[in-house]
Order: sequence, then structure tokens, then C-alpha cells
Amino acid sequence: MPYADDINIDLTDLEGEWQKHPNIMHHYLVQLVEAQRQRAEIAASIEKLQATLSADARAELEMVSKKTVTETQIRQVILQNDDYNDLQTMLRDVDYQIGLLKAARDKMEHRRDALVNLVKLKLSDWYAEPRGEPRKQKPSEGRDEKRAAREDERQSLGAETMRKKPGKFKRVGE
Repeated sequence: MPYADDINIDLTDLEGEWQKHPNIMHHYLVQLVEAQRQRAEIAASIEKLQATLSADARAELEMVSKKTVTETQIRQVILQNDDYNDLQTMLRDVDYQIGLLKAARDKMEHRRDALVNLVKLKLSDWYAEPRGEPRKQKPSEGRDEKRAAREDERQSLGAETMRKKPGKFKRVGE
């Protein structure tokens, strides 16, 4: 299921991407619904086959053995049936496809969100050319001095005015 090409966004043609998006999303949603329908059909077939095999196994086991037939014995007969195992394999394959299609649907929703944000950025001239000199960063020395002063203040307040109680802080003298 190659959806990598459908996820990519052409930044030079946002209008075209918006026009394509509903069709791409529809494509994956239809595939998802079809896979879910197929899964339901396989599950119904398994249930029908299981009921038939169970009745046949019960009758056969009761003829062979005069003892009471257990559900475990019937289950063992069903698990050994090739048609039952083939349907189980088909069910696992369809579940895998459904998982992939759900991932594709989620990626298409992220794509839509990305398109919304890209259009907002485009409308706000985010793609404009740089205007003048780049901003200069402040020297880190000033920030370090301020941080050290705040930490010193917290430590002095914490040691002198705060006393820890279980789950609470309480000022001394309150």
C-alpha cells in the first residue's frame, strides 16, 4: 500500500494540494470500509463453519465414545480443520490491511492539518524573504547571573521561612 507519495505536499502549489486532498482521503476511506466489510464477511463465515463443525464433531465423538463429550474435545476438532484455519489466516490478513488503512487515514488527517497550517503561514507572509540583519542572541552571561541570583534567593527563603510537612509547605510562625 504505497501512500508515501500521497502524503507529500507540494509547497509551491497549496491550492492544488487542497483540491487533491479530498479525493486522496476518499480513496483510503473507501478501501478501509471495503476491508472492514470483508472482515465482517470472513468473521461470519468462521462463525457458521464453527457451528457446523461443532455439531458434526459432537455427533461423531458421541458415536465413537459413549462418554460425555467436552467442549475442549470439540474445540480440538475444529482447530484441526483446514477450512477453519484458512479462514482464520484470511481474517488475520484482513486485520493487517485494516491496520494499514487506519494508519493511512490518520496520516491523511495529519496531512490535512499540515495543509491548514501551511496556508495560515502563507497568508501571514511567513515565506517572505529575510528583512535585514538576523537577530543577535543576548550573551548568556546575563542569563546565568540572573539564574544564580534567583537560585540564591530561593535557597535563602527555603532554609529560613519554609518547613516541609507531609504533602504541604507551611511558613514558619503560621
